[in-house]
Amino acid sequence: MNAPFLVARLGETCRDALKQHFAALPPEDQRLRFCMMPGPGALEAYVDGLDFAADGVFAVRDDDLTLAGVVHVAMDESAAEAGISVLPSHRGRGMGGALFYRAVEHARNRFVRTLRMHCLAQNPAIMHIARQSGMDIVMDGSQADGELALPPATPASITNELLADRFASYDYSLKQEVAAWTRLARNVALQ
Repeated sequence: MNAPFLVARLGETCRDALKQHFAALPPEDQRLRFCMMPGPGALEAYVDGLDFAADGVFAVRDDDLTLAGVVHVAMDESAAEAGISVLPSHRGRGMGGALFYRAVEHARNRFVRTLRMHCLAQNPAIMHIARQSGMDIVMDGSQADGELALPPATPASITNELLADRFASYDYSLKQEVAAWTRLARNVALQ
């Protein structure tokens, strides 16, 4: 992890925040994230179709509680696939790498042996993360597929994931408190 980002697991109550995150991505970023230009209603349908119990959905929130970066880890019996997006104003500081690392830990600790990423070859950020992580990358025209063999779960990896979840939960609570106090201070100042 390049920077100390706290990556929190999201649940059902975060669907609207996820829709706002994906809608806030510029059209080209939406195309790069989903490997196609999402049509009308496609982003909402994607978020509405997320299975929070079976998959892992994780995010980094900024100080305003906006989802600055998101990773969806789609799980099946043999592998997991990660899809990452980071808002433009939060790029270049290692947030994508932190989200990827969280996806690796999540999959690994659920006894999945392979993590995959599918992207457009012209997606430099995801290609950088894939190369940096040691993924085997296969190019096929404009498409790229990365695959990373995951080590088995260990007591340390499971403990690290539990601690990361706790710290992210505390971080979110603290940011909520700060936001509430900031709103209160603004209202008092306006009176």
